[in-house]
Amino acid sequence: MSEPSETFDLPPVVRALADAITQKYRLSLALQMTEELVDAGVPMPIAFHITVGELCTAAARVAMTACAIEEREPRRDLWIQRSGEVFDDAKHLFADLKRQGDERTDPETGR
Repeated sequence: MSEPSETFDLPPVVRALADAITQKYRLSLALQMTEELVDAGVPMPIAFHITVGELCTAAARVAMTACAIEEREPRRDLWIQRSGEVFDDAKHLFADLKRQGDERTDPETGR
């Protein structure tokens, strides 16, 4: 296998394109999964934990598939770093919304 080359540092143009395409799916998929679990009788807090775990599992499998196709080793350190950044960003976003008294349910779309 070749040297690890995986990176989450996308050029701004590519990051903007990725955000524009994936934004409509990110939160809606998670909320739909959680809602279906709740409808099936799973308590809300557990449903959220299951959803997060399943989305993480899916992301890891996609990453491993890409690495296998590209014949390279996955960069666990970059995944951990990116996860921390995403959690920090979400924490700040929700803190800002709470501070502003905003009751939006979807921080990505503002609805």
